[in-house]
Amino acid sequence: MYTIKLADGTEIKNVGMNGNCYTSTDNITEKTFDGKLDKVIISEDDIEKEVIDNAVLATLLQHPDGYILFGLRPRTDEEKREAELSFIKEENRNLRAAFNDVNDVLLELIFGESEGIDEGKDDVE
Repeated sequence: MYTIKLADGTEIKNVGMNGNCYTSTDNITEKTFDGKLDKVIISEDDIEKEVIDNAVLATLLQHPDGYILFGLRPRTDEEKREAELSFIKEENRNLRAAFNDVNDVLLELIFGESEGIDEGKDDVE
């Protein structure tokens, strides 16, 4: 049997294998894995077999026989780039919002008015 250890220390025990997917009778949902796939350690009979950094939950199905079928895999380079770009865009929006706040305060103090910059525009594409 396998044990799947997630990044936060959560362990899914007594996991079986069906083809390329793992099987479990536990109540496993997407929430089980949410935010916990930075590092996944897969052990078989207490022997570490595989470590997946930046894993993705590729499959999660309820089998008609009642068990859960799930698959994990590493992120592709493209998925890593997309995640990084998304992070950069969000940081850009946050910085623009912070700049607008400071700009508004300064304009109010100096001129008694505020204008701000366009928050909706992303310079990063």
